[in-house]
Order: sequence, then structure tokens, then C-alpha cells
Amino acid sequence: MVDGTHYPFALAYQWWLTCDAYFTNADLSSDLDERWLREIGKPYLVNRTIPNGREDTFIRMVKSSGQSAEMDLEQRAARLSLALSRNFDRQKVPASAASKVSWFAWPQGWTMYDSYAAKALIGKPTATGLARMEMFYAALAMRGWKDLLGGTRLALRPFAFDPRLAERTIDKFLFLHGMDEAALEPALAMIDGFVHALPAELRDDVIRAGEATGEELSSVKLLHRDTKTDRTALQDRVDRLRRFKNEIS
Repeated sequence: MVDGTHYPFALAYQWWLTCDAYFTNADLSSDLDERWLREIGKPYLVNRTIPNGREDTFIRMVKSSGQSAEMDLEQRAARLSLALSRNFDRQKVPASAASKVSWFAWPQGWTMYDSYAAKALIGKPTATGLARMEMFYAALAMRGWKDLLGGTRLALRPFAFDPRLAERTIDKFLFLHGMDEAALEPALAMIDGFVHALPAELRDDVIRAGEATGEELSSVKLLHRDTKTDRTALQDRVDRLRRFKNEIS
């Protein structure tokens, strides 16, 4: 059971301690290089999607994409999509890797794209590659990303955790909901193991912050499971994203 629980926040916090704080607190909007790129790629399992010898192309693409913190989600997704389409084959774009590296460079107002989060949000459409990434961000915006992020940040405010954990908690909420049932149970057991290993006061704060954010996330109809995606409405939103993409190209 994920809805209304502490699990998404606890998982986000575990990753924050393990590697996310290290990557995020580096100035990757300017200092991103091959070493940082491959370091991020290790825990996030995206190194294989970035061809050897094309690291410089990937780094230039991210840095010159025109993204910035707190930019409108669809505008930012359009800029990233345009940059990817200019540098990689549309069906072999390292979209997940680019979305992750982009988060570490400009974390506020953004979230990572991957197959688990996409499955939770939009189900399993036939679209692949760049088109599926565009659908993901268009669907997030259509389902109230800005208000959801604001509510999650507000739920975290009484606690002493880094506010950027709001973005990561939403990501982990989608990630856990995108897992197959057989994999979910052991994943939750591992999160429990992490939480119970924390010092008592910190453990209580993680659980309380997790329950507060979990309640916020569960109050919004974010998941495809709960609200089947209206494909016509989503296509209209994707078309809007692509119009902006054409305007800036």
C-alpha cells in the first residue's frame, strides 16, 4: 500500500542521503562534465543510454537547452525535447537520462521521466521515445503539477528537510505506483528497513513528513489507475507543448 503513506517521502529521503544531495548541491548548471555525467548515470542506471564518445554532445545539449529552475513545466519539457531531437535519433533519445541530469542542474519545479513514472501517470500508450516523454510532461501539467508541487512543499514546511525533497517525493510516488505488484512488496520492506534504522527522533520526523506528503499526493487524481487518461485531451496538451517547441526552434 503506497497511497497516504510515508513510503514515497522515505524513499526520496533515502536517495537524498545516498547520492541526490551530493549531485544537487554541485553547480551542475555550469560544472557538468563527463565525470559528473557518468557518476549520476551509475545509481540511476542510465549510462548505457548515453553512447560512449557522445558525452560532450549530451553535456552541451543539457547546458544549452534553455532550461531554468521554476520554469513552467511544459515549456521546460519542450526545450528539453527540442534539444534531444536536435542531437539524437527520435526513437533512441536518452530522454530519461536527460531528464535526470536536468533535475540535478535545475531541480526546482522539475521531475524526472522514466518508464515507471510514465506507467503510473499515463499507462502504456503506444508512443515511444521522445513522444512518450512529451506525453508524460503534458499529462503532469494537465493533472495539476504546479498545484501538486505547491501542496507537497507546504506539507514539508513544518519539518527541517530540504524543500527540494518535494519534487523527489512526487517522483518516488509515481515510481512506486509504476512498479509491478511482485516487486512492490520487497521494495516497501526495504524502505521500512531504512526508516527503522534511523535515530528515533529523525525516524519520527521522516514518518510524519511522509504521512503529510502522502496525504497530499493521494488527494490528487494523479494516477492513470484512478483516472484513465483521456487520450484526446492529452493529445491536445501534447500539441500545445509541441507548438511551443516549434516557436522556440
